[in-house]
Amino acid sequence: MNSRFWLNSHTGALGNKKDTIGENIFTKHHITIIITFSLLILADTAVSQVITVDSLLAAHIAAALKNNPEIAALSASLDAARQRVSQAGAWHDPTVKFSLMNLPLSSFDFNQENMTGAWLSIGQAIPAPGKTRLKTDISESNAKIAAAEQFGRELKLAESLALIWFEWAYLLEKLTTLNHDIQLMDNLIVIARSKYETGSGLQHDILRAETKRSKQDDTRIKLAQTISTVASRFATLIGLHSNAAPLPPSILPDEFSELEAGGLSDLMYQHNPAWAIMVIRVESSGKKVDLAKLAVLPDLKLGAAYGFRQATNAGLSRPDFFSISAGITVPLYKERKQNAGVREKIAMQRSALLRKNSLRLELDFMLRKLVDEDRRLAEQILLYKDGILPQAEATLAASTSSYSIGKADFEALLMAESVLYNTALEKLERIRDRLKTRASIAALTGGSSLMGL
Repeated sequence: MNSRFWLNSHTGALGNKKDTIGENIFTKHHITIIITFSLLILADTAVSQVITVDSLLAAHIAAALKNNPEIAALSASLDAARQRVSQAGAWHDPTVKFSLMNLPLSSFDFNQENMTGAWLSIGQAIPAPGKTRLKTDISESNAKIAAAEQFGRELKLAESLALIWFEWAYLLEKLTTLNHDIQLMDNLIVIARSKYETGSGLQHDILRAETKRSKQDDTRIKLAQTISTVASRFATLIGLHSNAAPLPPSILPDEFSELEAGGLSDLMYQHNPAWAIMVIRVESSGKKVDLAKLAVLPDLKLGAAYGFRQATNAGLSRPDFFSISAGITVPLYKERKQNAGVREKIAMQRSALLRKNSLRLELDFMLRKLVDEDRRLAEQILLYKDGILPQAEATLAASTSSYSIGKADFEALLMAESVLYNTALEKLERIRDRLKTRASIAALTGGSSLMGL
């Protein structure tokens, strides 16, 4: 099926009124392709790319979309919504009735009475003009909402995978940093022992260093367990057994493009599934109002009947009968039923509009918050790269040199080592947080563009 899922750039709605329902509802196959290769990547070429999903993560996302039972359930709901479209626009089934009329109870003789006969009748209710079209439009809107809900759940799943992926990458980088720090501590212990053996150092310094070294081993054990837990969680989300951990991330990427807040806002209102659903619901509520107003127009009920009669017992021929009928319902209780129904739909339309306005405020706040957080993290990462981390490295080098020649105590050396280790971790934390922020921004803006990986 040549289907597409897109958001109208002017209304933010899903699909195009000129398209058929088969063309504007997203199929599961196309959803998988787009999410796999373009999740978390902005669609508009005028806006800088939010985040690049590496090929390994893209493959994991594809596996998750294929195996996730909730998405499969939403896909089934979408199929059901599609099937309801043709039902909504169909007329009621015609009626066919067979009856025996004026049959005498005394003899049950078909030839005794002149009015005795067998009747075959058919009937058809014809809806008032405009009703079936509006019902079809409303049903199509429901199908579009089902498609958007499925797309939104897929975006949410892919965002969750990205967040865990970056956490996993951070923990692996943290383990590497810890291993480097352990090597550094081993070197400091060697220096402390050398000074103690020459009589210029204290045994207390060696013991303190070895105690800290043992605590580092304990930290490494805990960190390895955390990494295993995160890997198991990731495996579960992509449909694997918790013991079958997939290939891990290689590095924690630290290259980021600039964001354009205005362009992001435009994309959000074009591609965000929650916003698209709300726009469709507002549009659908207006059609429900129109349909409620048409309820006062009665449906036309047409009927035709043919009566078969036999000749009398005396041989007198009796002609057959033919009848036609037409009828309508009379809106006798219009104020209590039809007019009340119109008022109900108008109130629901007003509620939908208010919810739409509320969602707009919430989306604007969420995007602004994420963009501000991204800028704050960018400044902090730059500060750590160009200032804090080089200063911590220089402090440790100076402390090591001073301790070696007896101009600094071992306490200052250990403090410099701790500052360097903590600074390196804090830098990694901010890179991880910025990656997670970018993932959330991309998911919020729909993540609908394609990118060769």
